[in-house]
Amino acid sequence: MRIAESIADVHYITNPAGDRTDVIVPLSAWEALLAVLEEMADHLEDQEDVALLRDWLRARAAGTAATISLADLEDELRRDGLLSG
Repeated sequence: MRIAESIADVHYITNPAGDRTDVIVPLSAWEALLAVLEEMADHLEDQEDVALLRDWLRARAAGTAATISLADLEDELRRDGLLSG
């Protein structure tokens, strides 16, 4: 479902002055919007990861890349909650 199709069935709630204050979104539209947002977030994270890797590879080729030992990497990942143990 496209975003425009998703929001076509929303209903707005207005205050006595006629200002929109809330919106009611059908569940199917809400789920479609969440799926689009998740896909966008994944794509942006992938682009960010690729850019970081490219920067590191350039630095490595230039001999300026910082490196750490595997033990230090494991400790850092544990501290960040990305590795158990």
